[in-house]
Amino acid sequence: VLAESSLGQYVIEQEGDAIVFPNTQLPVGQRAGLVVRVKDWSEFQ
Repeated sequence: VLAESSLGQYVIEQEGDAIVFPNTQLPVGQRAGLVVRVKDWSEFQ
C-alpha cells in the first residue's frame, strides 16, 4: 500500500514504485502527487 485515506487505498503495481509530492508547501488534501517508476534508458530509444 502506497498511501491510504478515508476514501480508499493506493496500491503499488510494481516493486520500486514511489509517490512524489512536488509542492510540499500546500496543505494536505490540496497536494497533487506523481507516481514514478524507474525505467531503463534503453527502453526510450
